[in-house]
Amino acid sequence: PNLKYLDNNVRFSTDHYLSFRLANNLRNLAISKGRYWFTLTDEELSKISPKDDSFEGFPPLYITAGTNEISIDAIRDMTEKMRSAGVEVILDEGEGLMHTYALFDLWSPQSRHVQEKIHRWTREQLLIGMQSMSKLNTVTINPECI
Repeated sequence: PNLKYLDNNVRFSTDHYLSFRLANNLRNLAISKGRYWFTLTDEELSKISPKDDSFEGFPPLYITAGTNEISIDAIRDMTEKMRSAGVEVILDEGEGLMHTYALFDLWSPQSRHVQEKIHRWTREQLLIGMQSMSKLNTVTINPECI
């Protein structure tokens, strides 16, 4: 993420970091059918801004981070920004662990545990989505109208 306070901790520019909005806008531009990069308008290009910290409209998120992560404070601040924008977000911090600890499930019990939690959360999110979609396709008959 493009977080302004990384400049205090890290000695390089964050201009090339991807913000969530940037990644989302790039994704929308990239997957649009018939999209040609050379024909983008200025308005479309303005949506691809790494300086935009807007999280409005984001789906629920599950974030894992180790407390020894160099940017843990920035991740915590970003999580709060998301919550203040109405995003349902879980920040699961691995005490004393590094940035990518969740990837090392073959060697780390903490990694296996967080992967199990992510798996449960993902299943819950999919069930919620499936239930909401199934309600769209049902018809309820009001007996008073018959």
